[in-house]
Amino acid sequence: MRRLPVLDLALWRSAPANFASQLRHACHHHGFFQLRHRVPSGVVERAVAEAREFFARGAEHKRAIDYSQSPAFRGYMAVGVENTAGRCDHREQLEIAAEGAPPPPAAWPPYTRLRGPNQWPASQPGLRVAIDDYTGHMLRMSAEVTCALCAALRLPSRAVEPYFSPAPHWQLKLAAYPPAPAAAAAGREGGAGERPVGVGAHTDSGWLTALLQDEAGGLQAFTQGEWADVPPLGLEYVVMNLGEVAEVASGGYLLATPHRVLATAAPRLSVPFFYNPALEAVVEPLPLPAELCWERDAAYDAERHWRRPSNAMLRQYGANALKSLARSHPAVFAAHHPDLQVDEGGLVTAKCSPWLPA
Repeated sequence: MRRLPVLDLALWRSAPANFASQLRHACHHHGFFQLRHRVPSGVVERAVAEAREFFARGAEHKRAIDYSQSPAFRGYMAVGVENTAGRCDHREQLEIAAEGAPPPPAAWPPYTRLRGPNQWPASQPGLRVAIDDYTGHMLRMSAEVTCALCAALRLPSRAVEPYFSPAPHWQLKLAAYPPAPAAAAAGREGGAGERPVGVGAHTDSGWLTALLQDEAGGLQAFTQGEWADVPPLGLEYVVMNLGEVAEVASGGYLLATPHRVLATAAPRLSVPFFYNPALEAVVEPLPLPAELCWERDAAYDAERHWRRPSNAMLRQYGANALKSLARSHPAVFAAHHPDLQVDEGGLVTAKCSPWLPA
């Protein structure tokens, strides 16, 4: 089984050129790597403990902040509510994102409707405190990795800064996967291909993702033409992958790598953090220097790299983000945004032009 690169953020702080070289190779050839994040252990442990407490509580506690109540796609979802590529995900989760004032119901452009407040459980005040603290560290770490990516591409350190102005539209999930007995049976029989799926294969819509995972395993990345396990290394590491924005911005030099989660015999907890551009950002390919060598086999992208059919990578980040949410949560999209529709390529448009009669 292929092994993904493992990097240490401490190296960026002590020997940036060395780290940038390792990062360039990881992101050009794999689009996926594990990173020792150097966030204080207490911050991480409190976030995980509060997440476990949230999921351990009863349905009434969680449904008080149900996702269906939020036009901005925030809140709690039970198992089977979210789907990936049309198949239900086998996990429950809490969706959180950058806090903002809610826009008018028919705000335009449509992506502005992704702004809004989060929903927090009133009976667990420690959850917000722990997640706010963890998010602050993830924002700083992600900005640091972004600077390192610029160095890896031999660009000025602030080359992508306009994408994140006035502020990143970050997102975070707390995700709990119930155990699947069939996963244990498949493992005993050696039938990994028959294991049930917790989350189907997909790419992320933003710039980069930093995922904290517990010891249960199950995460896989599609790299070098095959699915590779991403084994847990402990809470001092995050799994990092690039999103569709990074691939578009680099003209394909950086890979938005598909990934999935296979169901596991033991319960699984993960905390993915999505470092995204501002909703308004329009992503155009960066002027990469001529001396930046393309090392990946040209045939790989065209013939071997898994892609979801009918998934346009939209240059307008807000439109790309709304595409993913509208597809994954059609009921919430229809209930709160009945004037909108998703076309075959993923672009969200008005059902009829606002200046024409219906």
